[in-house]
Amino acid sequence: MAKFLEQVADFILEKVGDDTLRTAVIFPNKRSEIFLKNHLQNKVKSNYWLPEFFTIDEFMVNGSGMVELEPVNIYFELFKVHKTIAGEDARTLDDFLAWAPVMLADFTDIDLYLADAKAVFTNLSEVKAIEQWNPSGAVLTELQKHYLSFYNSLHQYYAHLNSNLKEKGLGYKGMIYRYLFENIETISKTWPWQRFILVGFNALSKAEKKVFGYLKRDFQVDVLFDIDEYYFSSDKYSNKEAGRFIRDLIKEWNIGEINWTTNSLSKDKKEINVLGVPKRIGQVKYAAQLIEEWSNRQQFERETETHIFLDTAIVLGDESLLVPFLNSLPQAENKEGEKIPFNITMGYPLINSPIALFVLSWIELLQSKQNMPGDKYSIRHILDLLYNPFFSMIIDKYTDDNTHKITGKLLDKNNMFLSRGELMAISCDDYPQLRPVFDLVLQPPGKADGFIDLFIRFLALIKSTIAETYAPAQLLKEQMIMITSLIKKLKVLISEVSPDLSYRALEKVFIQLINRSEISLKGEPLSGIQVMGMLETRNLDFKNLIILSVNDGILPKADNIESFIPFDIRRHYNLPLPNDKSDIYAYHFYRLLQRAETVNLLYNSEPDAFGGGEKSRFILQLEEELQKVNPSLDLQLSQIKVPMGKPAEKQIISIHKTEDILEVINKRLKKGLSPSGLSVFVNCPLKYYFRYIINLKPPESRDSDIEANVFGKVVHGVLEDLYKDFKGKPIEINKLKITDEALRQRIENKFRIEFVGGNLTSGQNLLKVEVVNLYLKRYLKNEIADLTKQNRVLLSTEEELAATIELPDKEIKLRGTIDRTDKSISTETIRIVDYKTGAVKPGDLKVKEWESLINNPDTAKAFQVLYYAYLFTKNKMPSTNIEAGIISMQNISSGFMHLQLPENISIDEGFGMFEEILESLINQIIDPATPFNQTQDEERCKYCDYKNICNRNPKSSW
Repeated sequence: MAKFLEQVADFILEKVGDDTLRTAVIFPNKRSEIFLKNHLQNKVKSNYWLPEFFTIDEFMVNGSGMVELEPVNIYFELFKVHKTIAGEDARTLDDFLAWAPVMLADFTDIDLYLADAKAVFTNLSEVKAIEQWNPSGAVLTELQKHYLSFYNSLHQYYAHLNSNLKEKGLGYKGMIYRYLFENIETISKTWPWQRFILVGFNALSKAEKKVFGYLKRDFQVDVLFDIDEYYFSSDKYSNKEAGRFIRDLIKEWNIGEINWTTNSLSKDKKEINVLGVPKRIGQVKYAAQLIEEWSNRQQFERETETHIFLDTAIVLGDESLLVPFLNSLPQAENKEGEKIPFNITMGYPLINSPIALFVLSWIELLQSKQNMPGDKYSIRHILDLLYNPFFSMIIDKYTDDNTHKITGKLLDKNNMFLSRGELMAISCDDYPQLRPVFDLVLQPPGKADGFIDLFIRFLALIKSTIAETYAPAQLLKEQMIMITSLIKKLKVLISEVSPDLSYRALEKVFIQLINRSEISLKGEPLSGIQVMGMLETRNLDFKNLIILSVNDGILPKADNIESFIPFDIRRHYNLPLPNDKSDIYAYHFYRLLQRAETVNLLYNSEPDAFGGGEKSRFILQLEEELQKVNPSLDLQLSQIKVPMGKPAEKQIISIHKTEDILEVINKRLKKGLSPSGLSVFVNCPLKYYFRYIINLKPPESRDSDIEANVFGKVVHGVLEDLYKDFKGKPIEINKLKITDEALRQRIENKFRIEFVGGNLTSGQNLLKVEVVNLYLKRYLKNEIADLTKQNRVLLSTEEELAATIELPDKEIKLRGTIDRTDKSISTETIRIVDYKTGAVKPGDLKVKEWESLINNPDTAKAFQVLYYAYLFTKNKMPSTNIEAGIISMQNISSGFMHLQLPENISIDEGFGMFEEILESLINQIIDPATPFNQTQDEERCKYCDYKNICNRNPKSSW
């Protein structure tokens, strides 16, 4: 069967002939142009003048005569508008950058889909006003006023931005498309083209539909669709998502006759192997194995007048697998001894490059330095720099591969902060040649824009070292060139808009720039095995396919739209919704299968945080639908165990207890052991060492979002305030029936105390305020219903208790803070209540074996509430009528979840066994011969706050 672009080449040669100077061919993507030109070259026997080729984006922008600005430039333009509108109340640039991408995305959607911007934003502000409306007529809080003011001003932002950009002949994508649509009659008269060929169109925005619809009406236009009867046919399969957008185009443009349709999905013989492979990296390894197997069987041989491997493609449904795939490329050969060539059509994301991460780490170091008194630097940030592959490579060059000795010295200090002089001594006394490097890196922060000059000086300093030592590392050179270009561009942007930029804003702008930057991996696009993302396959056909990450949530992609505009308003104004993206991917998937003969669909068979476990609905559709329609379809489903080779022996880090460490442990024992600290020790003794022995705090957040601990403190603080007047008395239900306004005011006041100076009026922080508000409203509703059935006397809230436990040679102090204790009036049962803001399941509080409390981190919640119950009975009168448990704000419908001990014994009966468990655990901490060992559980290590220290620091440095 002829390939689609080969048919397009025949159409151009036959129908257009030599009249190509006045013809424009328009594709959805650039790669189609390369392959079409190759087909034309193979078919013409003499000189031939090609028509002009454009992607849709190129045609719309070039046709409009405007210049499209990059998003980051638009953000700065929006910031100028913000300062005009907000005046003295204007936010800083770093605060504003949290909203700007969402604002621009909404403006783009409104313009692409030709919605009435004023109507959309008026409707939106009315909806938000209704949400904040109080039937009681109570005055809005300042936070609510800011919230509504923001939504009321969105149309002003839109109008000002469009006006400012139009004066300069500039625009963003949606604005340019809208401008072309509104002026198409005038603009099109200046074009040199009289004929247009639209190749492989599928989903178009309303602006695109109208522009190309106008062309179809007033010019000679040929619309060449690539469709299959299976998903396009207007009767039996009219509801198939893959054909939805093409059916809409045919109807809107009143297309009577379609050039070509295939029926290959229903008729042709195809071999489709559905392979469940554990883990994301497992898929990469297995794809490499498949290529090697094919080459060993000599399935891919040079054919007459064709390029080797031209008909094979590896499609990465999850494009973040590109780097792992590059590291797994097989060194396979065909039967003539030639290496299998690969053509990587995707760009290497600059955000993944070591040099980009180095810049971010350096900015964070200087940002943290600004917030510290005196001449101190954060050791955590210094270690982040030293663990960075780019920086450690430079240090290794100067120190004969001894970077780990410097990191070891830093860790030996057991100090979170060191002065510049101390750091220079540690790094440069033994290696004086490092002094110029650290002189630059440890420069006093100054203004953020000064960092740009500092970085350029740093690159000049190490340029010769990189050139001499890593001459073959072309990718590294490309990274340095691109980063330098972006840094210089950043300097221009800052000087124009905000010369007094903070380091936090500098980091955000830099991230915006590198997120959109890729390093082109140059290859021969017409030979070898093609490695590409799903969108790059548009209009291309391959006989042999390996598609990775065919999991639900990836193919089709679970695209949660970041937008200020809620879905009901989007739906009313025909703005795009998440299901639209799903239908687009359905078309790309089935179109790719049309002319394929051998297809391997790999999916992650193990549940994880990256969309594993559930195979894509597309696979289920093949099983349940296509297989019944096509008798020639050979569909095989398999579960694969990938042989990964012999794993490298994991080096377990052990910290042996010196006299100094034992002294710190004794001080901590006198201060008291907390249940959270003991749980950390059960999870990973090495983590306990970092946090409680050397006081190495977990990494700080990269942004100004409310952290989980602040979130929890606000919830606990509001509840403590609500209940404090009931201590020693029955809880009065009527006093818990506070108004929504009063509750919100309490929440906002607590946030101002716990999150001093933080912005609560927009972005993630505003959402978290709303979540706390929702949690506490639901909690109070549930609490009132529970107290109506069975009232209680409040014994205490947030009560700090301490007790001692006797060991053979010493007395150990235990301490903890119990969120709430109360007593049932009817049964006199005492409850020990622990509030949790995260998700908790009843099963989390079920202890099957006593030993699990000290060897299974999953029992941490059960350990904690049993610990609190033990403290309570040690301090108060022992009771046989006691229960302990958790109230989870996230799943409040579960109510009070009870602790269940082995063999269902009561809590007071279990205290003896619990004391033995505590003694065993404490002995492990204080025993001089028992080191602080790193856990061997890789899943726990993966999400640990200290994983960078453990993973990157060689064992020899401990």
